Amino acid sequence: MRNSWYKIPLYCLIASLVSFRIETGFFGRLAVVHLADGSVTVDHTRWLILCLIEFIAFLLIGGFLFFRKENRRDLFFSASVAATLNFVIGLLLRLSSGLLSVYLSQLLNWDSVIPQFLSTLGIRGGIVTVIASLFPSYLFVPFGKKEETEE
Repeated sequence: MRNSWYKIPLYCLIASLVSFRIETGFFGRLAVVHLADGSVTVDHTRWLILCLIEFIAFLLIGGFLFFRKENRRDLFFSASVAATLNFVIGLLLRLSSGLLSVYLSQLLNWDSVIPQFLSTLGIRGGIVTVIASLFPSYLFVPFGKKEETEE
């Protein structure tokens, strides 16, 4: 096994930071709705669609540009490291409060559409959401090569 255990976790962390900036800077303006009484709200359906498009874009960019040349076994191991890191950061997020929780949540942002979608379906919190948030990094594995080539 080559020294590629860090590739998916690093990509996910960078994608999360970029995703947070896109959502707060751009999507916020697109999802805001001004009501007739002068109040402002967010259209949750529009927000969910924008976040889903963003998630798919990050998945395809990572899969086709960064992980296509890796073999699937290495990608699976790297995705497992990313899932473990997601779990640890999620645990720290659950135990923290205030400004620290804002910074920690930025590190898990690229795949935040999955818990949002589950919440839309009526599944809020609990073990299902935690488990579902651990697996998006495994979606990069099918982009890898089927067999390892000798180098």
